[in-house]
Amino acid sequence: MNNNFINFKSLAKEATTLSHLMEDRVKVTTDDIISGYPDGITITEFDYVNTGKEEYYIAGFSEDEGAYLNCGLILAKVFDSFVKAFDGDINGASDCLKEQGGLKVKLEKTRTRSGNTITRVSVI
Repeated sequence: MNNNFINFKSLAKEATTLSHLMEDRVKVTTDDIISGYPDGITITEFDYVNTGKEEYYIAGFSEDEGAYLNCGLILAKVFDSFVKAFDGDINGASDCLKEQGGLKVKLEKTRTRSGNTITRVSVI
């Protein structure tokens, strides 16, 4: 048996957090980003979340380091391309993005030809 001090609170926090990017951050919506940052945001880091039922990317951005964004289809395609360039290494791709100053994007709600709502991502 290990007689060292075990920080159960820390272990529990790790076990209940889906991503390190969520720790001590508030989730913001796409609508929050569009209205609060009309000139866009600079995505500085990202991670992949798997809840068992859903899989999606989340992103941190420099304009509010206390927040994170759940990403939709188009940003997922962007991050997939980054991860592919790093041979599947999500952390490596995210770290490199941060080291290079991030990616400036502007989000905009639009509709597809079939009438579904989608978030357009413009790289600035």
